[in-house]
Amino acid sequence: MRNPDIQSLADKYKLSIAEVEKQIKHDKEILMADRSKRIRPGLDDKSLLSWNAQMIRGYCDAYTALGNDNYRQSAEKAMDFILANMQKPDGSLYHTYKNGVSKINAYLDDYAFMIDALIRLYEIGSGERYLLKAKEFSDFTIQKFEDTESGMFFFTSSDDEVLVSRKTEIFDNVIPSSNSVMARNLFKLSHYFEEENYKNISKQMLHNTKQKFKQYGSSMSNWGLLMMSFIGPTYEVVICGSDAQNLLTDMQSEYLPNIIWASDTTDNQKLSILKDRFIKGKTLIYVCVNNACQLPVDSKEAALKIILDD
Repeated sequence: MRNPDIQSLADKYKLSIAEVEKQIKHDKEILMADRSKRIRPGLDDKSLLSWNAQMIRGYCDAYTALGNDNYRQSAEKAMDFILANMQKPDGSLYHTYKNGVSKINAYLDDYAFMIDALIRLYEIGSGERYLLKAKEFSDFTIQKFEDTESGMFFFTSSDDEVLVSRKTEIFDNVIPSSNSVMARNLFKLSHYFEEENYKNISKQMLHNTKQKFKQYGSSMSNWGLLMMSFIGPTYEVVICGSDAQNLLTDMQSEYLPNIIWASDTTDNQKLSILKDRFIKGKTLIYVCVNNACQLPVDSKEAALKIILDD
């Protein structure tokens, strides 16, 4: 019955077109009725926290590359949904969501990719609340997942039942490993909050894996990016003033790796990286390395010259 030529069927069986179509319809009803008696295959349509966090990161990157504000809005909407529906009263996170119900304690990859997405949202100018949330989840991750003996992070929380042993995920694959993502998160957050402990943990994690680079290079790609950040220079680009968002978007349209981005349109004294940078009536760009800054400039071209000529 796969032959689409109704006329050929009609000629073969000496029927009219209408009779053939009626017969086909009848036969399909019989087949569908019989098929409905079979057990349907399982449908895995739950939402996973880590995968959604990666999609949010993708939206942010697409926004900076293409300038389509719909991508930024979608990223914010998705993140706000997660924070409203997949966060427990104690501040921890759930792993899955389906039909209004969130369940299963989040794993290390959930926290790592969630923190990464929150940092990225802040970097594109979506607001400091996302960065503060990233710090909050990072502190929770250190408390519940850190292996103080090895300096790495376990995949499961200390609140979860230990069946045999707690595994540690190190090697990057199609998706970066949860430990490499977490190490890069802590490196970035150490710049935003001047938390030396974050940088020390990140550095120890890199030290623990560096001997594997030569033998397993293709499985250490995200660790390699972290190593590049430590080797440097890693610039901190801070933009303060009423036109900060426009300048930020304009600068991020360029390919500028190894940059910690921060911006605000007001006099923000909460974040270490923004303290004492706001001058009323001006929008200034500060290019810094380890919080040691060049004289501020007021144009993208001047800031790029400092970065690219160094």
